[in-house]
Amino acid sequence: MENKQYIIGVVDDHFAIRDGYKSLLEKLDFIEDVKTYESIAEFQIDYKSNKCDLIFLDIELTNENGLDACREIKNHNSYLKIIILSAYHDDQYIMNAFNSNADGYLFKDATKNEVQESIQKVLFSGEKYFNHEALSVIFRFQESLKKKKSNSKTELSDREIQILKLICEGKSNDQISSLLNRTTATIATHRQNIMNKVGAHNSLELINFGMSNGLYVPNIHNFKK
Repeated sequence: MENKQYIIGVVDDHFAIRDGYKSLLEKLDFIEDVKTYESIAEFQIDYKSNKCDLIFLDIELTNENGLDACREIKNHNSYLKIIILSAYHDDQYIMNAFNSNADGYLFKDATKNEVQESIQKVLFSGEKYFNHEALSVIFRFQESLKKKKSNSKTELSDREIQILKLICEGKSNDQISSLLNRTTATIATHRQNIMNKVGAHNSLELINFGMSNGLYVPNIHNFKK
């Protein structure tokens, strides 16, 4: 285990959750500090001067969506690790968290050992953390995607498929521009053309199209049971 001390954030609009996680995390010897926030807006303001290594982010806050925030944060700072906190065991929520590029998905009734394991996997090993229940959902979804073929009615060029896959991986226009050595404006034009062809209105709909038509299969090699 590394000697580095980490700063952890807990973003949740319920005091009991914030206080409970703070109390638990402060007992871990590799944690330097635990910061708590009632909202995503509060976290984003403080993050400018107080950087966290990892945050536990509530999936639903008052007037805020944790998954939307996860995608937005990851687009601007891929180094910040994010573990979604959720009371939901539904397949849809688990897959949405996965598609939002979250580093993990933790049920709010998780045990102390599960919380500690999630931190160690995400921070120390660079792995994703989804427990057995959530991981089985992802495996089932991946297997179903392997049986599907591309939608023959929609003609995407090889370049558009390449860009669609990068969008599905959570890459921003700037990041795709750098990877493909193209201008951001060119990537933005490709993105809009893809959206027009498939009838998508936003990135989430693009991701759903890519996955449901077998053009993008989630990479689960970084997951361990």
